Amino acid sequence: MSDFQDFAHAYENRGTTYNILQRYNDAIQNFNQAIRILPKDSQFHLKRGNSYNYLKQYQQAIRDYTEAIRLKPDNIAAHRLRAEAEDASGDGAGLPRTAPICRNPGTSNLK
Repeated sequence: MSDFQDFAHAYENRGTTYNILQRYNDAIQNFNQAIRILPKDSQFHLKRGNSYNYLKQYQQAIRDYTEAIRLKPDNIAAHRLRAEAEDASGDGAGLPRTAPICRNPGTSNLK
């Protein structure tokens, strides 16, 4: 692992700790730093989305969950959390959910 990756994961760990301490704005700042270093890590976006969700900033949470899904389409947690944030925000209320994702197109089971 490179030094840059180590730094990104250190910021991630701090962000996670701040979430536990309910210091969500501090968590967001740390996840921002992790994303600046490794922008393609879907977990950083998911965790920052959680921080926004805790703050009831649902649009930002939805944006981060969507990015986590774009980066890793089979991230079931990101799909679930985005749906919950959409429900909480009123977006998507009454709209059909997208079909479950699967790694093997043409199948309905998740593997």
